[in-house]
Amino acid sequence: MQAAADGEIVYAGDDLPGYGFLVLVSHADNYVTAYGYNRRALVREGQRVRAGETISELGQRPGQPARLLFQVRQGGAVVDPAPLLGPR
Repeated sequence: MQAAADGEIVYAGDDLPGYGFLVLVSHADNYVTAYGYNRRALVREGQRVRAGETISELGQRPGQPARLLFQVRQGGAVVDPAPLLGPR
């Protein structure tokens, strides 16, 4: 997985059951992006990352196909990422 925007890794671990390796990236304007169901994190807490930088390897949940959990939060509330990511 690649970071959606420049930021700082605020969590990279597997302490939360059901998420695999979870990576949380803090961004400007109180945004946080969450990347879950990873096989492993390729970053460490406190590390600065740039948009597009690889931060983790996608994993597979037991008995299910590989998929990514991706969330954008602002101030703790989940927000629609489409307007923030721009055209693709």
